[in-house]
Amino acid sequence: MNFSLIWEKTVPAQQVIYWGYGDPNQQRNQSFNWFAAIDAGTGFEDGILRLSVTNATRTNSVVVAEFNTANMHTVTSTNLITAQPTDINAKVPLPLQTAIAAGEDSYIQLHFKSQSVTTTVDQCNFSLGITVVQ
Repeated sequence: MNFSLIWEKTVPAQQVIYWGYGDPNQQRNQSFNWFAAIDAGTGFEDGILRLSVTNATRTNSVVVAEFNTANMHTVTSTNLITAQPTDINAKVPLPLQTAIAAGEDSYIQLHFKSQSVTTTVDQCNFSLGITVVQ
């Protein structure tokens, strides 16, 4: 199964966006992230989540980070509220990723690939840190 584009944001004029924020040397000064795709009350649809930067003409895309989504939510699939970790230690850290930035008219994107399709996703949400420079 291939990766599917599930979300994107166009970088506004005169801005640059990086995935993540904070310093990896300062454990609590970085983004703490979660992601859940669920069939409410049945189970999670876990897989690989890629955070990407793609140029404005969509001719070049770079994967900035990749996560196993089984590590990005709680074990309770009742709904998105119960799926969201409340303890910072249960969230996935992502410090500022300075190697690549998304410039004006480029895209920050999320791509997802299920490891094994076992549910029909009816709820999906996430919280992922970014840094915006103007």
